[in-house]
Amino acid sequence: MEKKKDFVFNGYLRGAYVSYMEMCCTVGFQVKMLINQSSYLDGLQSNTAYVMMTYVFLIPLFMTWFLISNRENLPKKDFKDKIGNMYADIHLTRSKFTILYQPIFLVRRVLFVMIPCTLINYPSV
Repeated sequence: MEKKKDFVFNGYLRGAYVSYMEMCCTVGFQVKMLINQSSYLDGLQSNTAYVMMTYVFLIPLFMTWFLISNRENLPKKDFKDKIGNMYADIHLTRSKFTILYQPIFLVRRVLFVMIPCTLINYPSV
């Protein structure tokens, strides 16, 4: 039963990483429609865009908080079996900032999508 829980947590984390870029693109399209005041955007879609935007920005913040608050548990085998995908392939003892690689990577994905969407009205940029 314990292995099943570990698999579920790691599976959820893996799925969140894979769907994060798609979520960023969807939020970017919705923001672009909000900026351009598109007639195709109704109230439900704009509210959904705000909820998705909150999700996109809260995931890296939650990951940062979780990794920093559980820094001493990260090298333990049972902890790594449970949520190892959150910090896989990261050297934990090299620097205290190495655990922030994944949250920074997710923020970078958001920026890659949001900058072009918010600057859509400035074609020379």
